[in-house]
Amino acid sequence: MKFVKVIVLFALAVLLCACGEKKISLFEGDVTATVSYALSGREYTVKYSRLGESEKLEVLEPKRIRGLIAERENGEVTVSYTDLEYTSVSDKMFAPFELFSPMTVKKDGDNSFVSEGGDVRVCFDGETPKTLSGNNFTLEILEFREE
Repeated sequence: MKFVKVIVLFALAVLLCACGEKKISLFEGDVTATVSYALSGREYTVKYSRLGESEKLEVLEPKRIRGLIAERENGEVTVSYTDLEYTSVSDKMFAPFELFSPMTVKKDGDNSFVSEGGDVRVCFDGETPKTLSGNNFTLEILEFREE
């Protein structure tokens, strides 16, 4: 009888651990997203992609800078617009997109998750991330693909 109690207690312990806090990993692969966000009182819509260690931003809105492209690879940023191109030492324009860094999140509501450090919140529509908040930025995700 004592052996049966031990087995039952062990089974309960396993069930309790299995039903605990669910954690999922996000943004570990290559990411492509079209996002909208505000910066210094201006609204931007940008196509962002991260393929391996390289990142690329393409401005879609506002119209006056549509087509501006910034690429970051190995810590070097190249910015191009129409026929102009220059290399920059500053990568501040990529700051909002640090939110796409690989992270582990835990459930924090019906459709929201929070990063383990608590500094990033991800809200989902079904299985698709819809907003990323943190680091003084909120990105509204209009399109998203992860490979």
